[in-house]
Amino acid sequence: MAFPNIVASWYTTFSLMLLATATSFSPAATRACSALKHSFPTKTFSPKDDDYTLAYNHSWSKTCVLPPTCVFEPTTAQDVSTALKIVEKFAAHFAVRSGGHMPVPGAASIQDGVLISLSKIDQVDLNPDGTATIGTGLRWFEVYEELSKQGLAVAGGRFGDVGVGGLLLGGGVSHFGPQYGWSANCVTRYEIVLAGGRVLDVTKESSPDLFWALKGGLNNYGIVTRFTLKTFPLTDVYGGAVIYDPSRFDDFVKAVAFYSTPEGGMSDSLSAIEPVMAFVPSSGLIQGGTFLFHQGSDAAPSSLANFTAIPANQSDASVRSYPSFVNDTLTPEFNSYASRQLYFTVSLKACPQSVFLVNNTFAPMAFSSALLKKVSGFTTTINHQPMPLSWIEAAQAAGGDTLDLDPAAGPFIIVGISSFWDNAEDDDAVFSFHKVATKAIVTAAEKEGLNYPFLYVNDADPVQKPFQFYGKGKSLPKMRTIAKKYDPAGVFHTLQHGIWSLF
Repeated sequence: MAFPNIVASWYTTFSLMLLATATSFSPAATRACSALKHSFPTKTFSPKDDDYTLAYNHSWSKTCVLPPTCVFEPTTAQDVSTALKIVEKFAAHFAVRSGGHMPVPGAASIQDGVLISLSKIDQVDLNPDGTATIGTGLRWFEVYEELSKQGLAVAGGRFGDVGVGGLLLGGGVSHFGPQYGWSANCVTRYEIVLAGGRVLDVTKESSPDLFWALKGGLNNYGIVTRFTLKTFPLTDVYGGAVIYDPSRFDDFVKAVAFYSTPEGGMSDSLSAIEPVMAFVPSSGLIQGGTFLFHQGSDAAPSSLANFTAIPANQSDASVRSYPSFVNDTLTPEFNSYASRQLYFTVSLKACPQSVFLVNNTFAPMAFSSALLKKVSGFTTTINHQPMPLSWIEAAQAAGGDTLDLDPAAGPFIIVGISSFWDNAEDDDAVFSFHKVATKAIVTAAEKEGLNYPFLYVNDADPVQKPFQFYGKGKSLPKMRTIAKKYDPAGVFHTLQHGIWSLF
């Protein structure tokens, strides 16, 4: 495959920013940081402070680590309120980071401005009505560990190291999604800091428009500091990571395909899979593996039988507590902060043909590229996330959301394309491959009538336009109207360094 020559490309720009050492900052950012340091001397870090690098560098992918003018680490919503007033006063640019798990340049980072790191807003409180209020700076393993002490769980992230805020504001794929819908559908209250520093409690009754907009609208409306979620009784689960021998790859693909049929495991609302097909162009290696999940203590769930029937090279699948499952099944590669990483996403109708189409389109493109074979440390993967009809129906029953998927369109599969590599000079090559491969999959799917017009924002790249597909195009105008109502000056669209603006 020949890659297009990208002149002054978006990825090159960010790569150069990453490689550069900032020696001077804009007057606006410098003044804002000075004011923050004066008001919060122990919570504001500049390049001369020992904690500065530690505070800004904790992002999952090295493609999205940028050195800010300063880092501000609030502990309360009132801290955030004061900081926003300062930022607005000096018209300084800023970025907001929860867990830092989005692997694209510009996500939760900024080169010349204030990085508001929410990692210290980290409390979990159980409320009298059985809901749990969760700080946005927590990671999901911390949430599960704390709630498990009370015998409870929430429909949060599938991997413990993922941050609370980003997952919930993007919708949220959960192991419990077939029962409860998107993780955001389980949120009953938001504590948010609006432009101008106003702190607002948002519920379906108090602010129904904003309550709806926050379910999938990311941080386009303000800075959410706490989420209140419905809880449910914690049970043991069966699951773990399973890796197959390359000789079993075809069997693995067939198991994924069968799971996507009505009689397959997808119809079991207690089950979930996260199958990954990995390709290494430099060596020609193809390998399959999956995370298996089933709620309850059944050690041989029938919905996962096609996977457990394949002899595995490695497997830690067993009956265990949910916190143990989330924490212990992370592979070193997934939990690594050492490499450069990139996502793209597409969606297809749920059926075996879609699984085969994606694999048969993607694999030849990866292996035919002479350029990819030269990219140091390069591995590219396809991840299939089956979204059963019960998921879409549960989201609707919970009151809906900005994603607003139509049950009549049937179940679908979120296909995530992700790659790992070592060096910034290869960013353009990887980005180009993702872009071309994604287009090829969509084109093939459209030709076969298998395309599902939806992009899951938490798995997307900034050049993709997820909001345009929400509600078949009907959500975005409403989302923009709500943003103008709560942020009339456009602070979160002019000063905030984000990647998916509504405008």
